[in-house]
Amino acid sequence: TLFFLSLKSFPKIILKKMGFFEMVTFFDLGEKLSKLMKIPNLITTRLLIQKLSLNFNIKVLVKSFISSFLFNFFMLVLFNVFLEQIILLLKFPLNNELIYSCRILSISVFIIFLNNVLGQQILIPLNKFKGYYNSLTYCSLLALIIMSILYIKKLITPTYLAFNLLALDLLVMLYLAVHIFKNFKVLNINNQKSS
Repeated sequence: TLFFLSLKSFPKIILKKMGFFEMVTFFDLGEKLSKLMKIPNLITTRLLIQKLSLNFNIKVLVKSFISSFLFNFFMLVLFNVFLEQIILLLKFPLNNELIYSCRILSISVFIIFLNNVLGQQILIPLNKFKGYYNSLTYCSLLALIIMSILYIKKLITPTYLAFNLLALDLLVMLYLAVHIFKNFKVLNINNQKSS
């Protein structure tokens, strides 16, 4: 988890190291704006964990997931519709790098919400800690390789770095989804054999 979270702070470090201080500001603003969208996710995650920690209840999870999914999607659309007005209100220039990185990072927040549901509300209550932590480790290593290639090829921009973070979150989501699918498949086969 520490490696995963550290990797998410690398883009600003790389931009500073290469002397792109204005781009650091753009990337940082994109992160701050997208973090506002994380607030509902954090509230939802905490409430769901409290409900599911004592007894894993798939009906509660599905019901909460649908309402949270719709709310997060609405927030994503609203954020992207009013993004330029928000940037102008904060008195920043309408720079393409800033706009693109904000849009990409906002999509990443939506994917993080799905990852929270798959990892923290399905795998962890089912005691599948290994699958959850493996997803963070393997996907972080792959994202680090991609980031290193971008650095070597001198393709470092806020947009590419934001896209790399989005790719990292998408990879985690795919790994978690496959792991859950395999576990439920094995669980169903075992239930059929016992009956």
